[in-house]
Amino acid sequence: PNNFMFRDLISYSRFIAESIDKNKIIERLTNIPESVLACDGHALIWFNSDKIGKILKCKGFNQDVTGIPIHLGKGLVGLCAKNARPILISDTGGRSIVIFSAEENKEKSFLSLMAAPISFNEQLYGVMVCGSKTSGSFSTLKLDSLTLMTYSAGSSIFCAETKERWQHNKNLDQILGLPNHRFLTQHSKALEKELLIKGKSTCFLSLKVKNLHELYSSFGVKNGDLLQRVIASTISSILPSPKYIFKFSENIYIMILVTRKWSEIEPFAVKLENILNNTPSVIEGKAMQACIELGASCFPENGKTFSQ
Repeated sequence: PNNFMFRDLISYSRFIAESIDKNKIIERLTNIPESVLACDGHALIWFNSDKIGKILKCKGFNQDVTGIPIHLGKGLVGLCAKNARPILISDTGGRSIVIFSAEENKEKSFLSLMAAPISFNEQLYGVMVCGSKTSGSFSTLKLDSLTLMTYSAGSSIFCAETKERWQHNKNLDQILGLPNHRFLTQHSKALEKELLIKGKSTCFLSLKVKNLHELYSSFGVKNGDLLQRVIASTISSILPSPKYIFKFSENIYIMILVTRKWSEIEPFAVKLENILNNTPSVIEGKAMQACIELGASCFPENGKTFSQ
């Protein structure tokens, strides 16, 4: 291509790749400058986990196609998605081409069509399809340009999803999958608003496994992790709902029992303490006895905020 087109293409592809979320990607893919890629119509299709496509945005079509479901292998878009490869029809010859689905009214206004997958690392996210009313207006060069931009979009989505998973995993205890201290700190204001309701009582329990380090030293990491899962399961099964359970630190659990007074919770707390302190957990044929202690406080008697 000429230098100006090549410069603009690389610049806009980078602009797409730097999108911070899916909405920005969609916005930038559906507003490609004419200096980069000119077309009379376009549609952006997104596929869900069941591989069913939905048209999120379209422009230049003679009919409303937004509600049409798209299936792999059917129509121009479905074929592009199934094979994860770009497709070019430089001249339709005036024939009716199925673009999305057999349910659509055949689009005859586009004499040139092309489609490129939005994918990365063999993960399909969507498809971008473009149409022109002029025969032969789309070439392999223009298809390559579209493919570069959709690939940039795929890499951006992959990065955004990876970042989201990292943030999610940071908020979970890696052994139990329970929300951790970081989650509690980050979302304390939202939780306070939801759980600390004026005129209603909420109880907080803290459970400390006092001999956790000794158990890990004596029985090994694998058995220690299994013991923690047994403790978490016991807490969940004994305490009444609605409740929230957090892994506050290495050996401390925090439980929030919503709209409950201490007089209602105390019998459950006593039962939990008795079971964990007096019933060894048999793991891999070995009896492991936890030594725990409970602490309790209530809203609003003992404090008006989480930190109190």
